[in-house]
Amino acid sequence: MKFQKGHITMDNLYEIIFIDGTKFCGGNLQDTKWMQMPDKSIKKLTYRLPSGEKIDCEGYNAYYHFVEVCQDIMNGNQGKVQLEYAYLITKDGPMCEVIKVNLRTNKFEQIVLDESSDFIRQLNPIGWKEGI
Repeated sequence: MKFQKGHITMDNLYEIIFIDGTKFCGGNLQDTKWMQMPDKSIKKLTYRLPSGEKIDCEGYNAYYHFVEVCQDIMNGNQGKVQLEYAYLITKDGPMCEVIKVNLRTNKFEQIVLDESSDFIRQLNPIGWKEGI
């Protein structure tokens, strides 16, 4: 994945360019619109990190995105859902690269996993979007 530093002007969480040249713009962290994406092969995905950096992903076999939330059961926000992490996963053959973004600190980590890892196997298969 290619990271580009600095603030970007993209308003959406991500932008997809399909192999037929059409585009799809995702929503935000509360409503990503990932599952509303047309069923077309992805040529390029540009993802906006909360820090203002962007990630360009191109040439992968498949893509996956989800947001992890928790529900506050203590403190003053009892019962309120809070965003914890956003995950962007690319697949190239049997290898998956996971970008895990901590939405409280805006820091992220990159993890490379095999498709046979428990984390990847536990993902709902309908969330995978085809690449090229």
